[in-house]
Amino acid sequence: MTKPAPHYLIILSLLTLLTSASMAQNEAFHEQVLNNPVNLHPSLAGWHGGVGIYATSQQQFVGLDGRPETTGAAVDGYVDKLRTAFAVNVQRDRFGQLVFDKYQLVASPKIALGTKSTLMPSVAFNYHDLRIGSNWRMNSLNSTSSFNTSTGSSITAGLAFTHQNLFAAVTFHNLIRTSGEASPGTIMSMSAGYHFQVNDNWSITPTVNAQSNNYSSAYQLSATVRWKELFVTPHYTWKDRTGLALGVDLAERVRFSVLVSSRSTIEGGFSSTTYEAGFRALLFKDKAKRRFLKDLPVN
Repeated sequence: MTKPAPHYLIILSLLTLLTSASMAQNEAFHEQVLNNPVNLHPSLAGWHGGVGIYATSQQQFVGLDGRPETTGAAVDGYVDKLRTAFAVNVQRDRFGQLVFDKYQLVASPKIALGTKSTLMPSVAFNYHDLRIGSNWRMNSLNSTSSFNTSTGSSITAGLAFTHQNLFAAVTFHNLIRTSGEASPGTIMSMSAGYHFQVNDNWSITPTVNAQSNNYSSAYQLSATVRWKELFVTPHYTWKDRTGLALGVDLAERVRFSVLVSSRSTIEGGFSSTTYEAGFRALLFKDKAKRRFLKDLPVN
């Protein structure tokens, strides 16, 4: 009699199939894509079993006026009685006078699969606000009226799976656009990683992240190497950029990290530098009632 496949292998196979089927849909990455996991994968909200606070600030093309800037913050929390995590996420993308804001509400139930595995579906409601700065005027023959704000809303759905030190997640951002013209098109994000504890002081967490839309795809490989409270995370985005994040954890509760990455064209005729700072704080008693992952890296 053939022994049935472990349920975690079945779940990972389903995630892989979902990802492969959707790789035709790319929203700009935070360089530290998992520092605020709620933004990339709402299903990972509450991964720590307590309350989490996240913040990230990024500047691209440093030294260029009107350069792209991305900032964001989120709060998530796991409610043990409901076996569900909830989160609020706010993001702002600015490019010169163009400003795009996203406000997001998240709910993610946690479904136990035995004692070591958890399935985490999620649904998120997004409100989008696109506008141009007040000192920018439309050019027309007889009018100097300001550009009006464009708004929209959408629904994001996703699924994550954890098994001891392994995690995998796939998210379809803006899967359903409910109103307005400001909502972007459907975007797929996928992440997977595994935490190897080498000994009491050393650990390594290799991670792969992918993101795709109708126009382009991005694939990022990274590995977080930790020694006690210090960590370093080199990463490489396929045919685009390389980067390095450095950080420190204080009492396993508060994490500070900084990242520098560089990008150049294939011909080598153009290069740019991106700087990003990240902050993460986990709030709970001495031990969370239910911690679904030992650690979640910044990349």
